[in-house]
Amino acid sequence: MHDSEQKHHIIWIDNCLSRISMLSPRVGKHIVAKCGKTCKLKQSKREIASKICETFYHSYTVDDLINEFAKRNSDLQIKKESENTFSIQLQECKCQLVADGLNNSFLCNCSLGSTKEIFELLLKKPVYVEL
Repeated sequence: MHDSEQKHHIIWIDNCLSRISMLSPRVGKHIVAKCGKTCKLKQSKREIASKICETFYHSYTVDDLINEFAKRNSDLQIKKESENTFSIQLQECKCQLVADGLNNSFLCNCSLGSTKEIFELLLKKPVYVEL
């Protein structure tokens, strides 16, 4: 893609995100989170989660599964906050759209969808994710 095309795409995506962010917070976040479920950048994390689940699901606790996932993803810091609550912190944003110049914080809501999908693959049950 040429630089001018890339800039056009970034501007277009920024405009879309700006419009989506004007919807009710619940609806806007839901739309962008759905997009996050298809993020190519997160594909390797999906594969790791699936592999851990396949290998260890029947013999590991939830804590063990999450710790195993954290060991294999050094860019994440995962901390247990309470019995069923974990916090996840990224070392840095690795979003290609941000690297390409998109500067719209509403885009971070895509992480809701990708994180939800990854941990549901890992744990084989619904999870709740918030920013």
